[in-house]
Amino acid sequence: MSLFRAIPCLKAPLIRVNRVYCQNAKSFSTSRVIIASISDVIKRDHREIEVYYQNIVDATDDDSKTKWQNQFSWELSRHCISEELVVYPAMQDFMGAMGTSIAEKDRQKHQVVSPLSNFFFLKK
Repeated sequence: MSLFRAIPCLKAPLIRVNRVYCQNAKSFSTSRVIIASISDVIKRDHREIEVYYQNIVDATDDDSKTKWQNQFSWELSRHCISEELVVYPAMQDFMGAMGTSIAEKDRQKHQVVSPLSNFFFLKK
């Protein structure tokens, strides 16, 4: 069973409107609407962050490298904060001790990865 299937609020569809996600949104007349689950959004975030990192590594000039470093830092920070505010509390509420344990392991992983976003700013 998927972790996200065990947590009802993480199965609820999100509606993406120009990079803004609204849970249980009704309709938007002037924007493109994409429906995705929170677990899909998290997976997509992970893939995007990996691509941004690879773009930093592959950059051939300072302007491109700076652009991708800024994008990487912004997306990594946004992603970590989103998980802290939405996913981890839901895991703890709906999965009890097991959810708390998983959330703590994920927080430890973020403690390793988060300094990467600051590393780029300190290098300048």
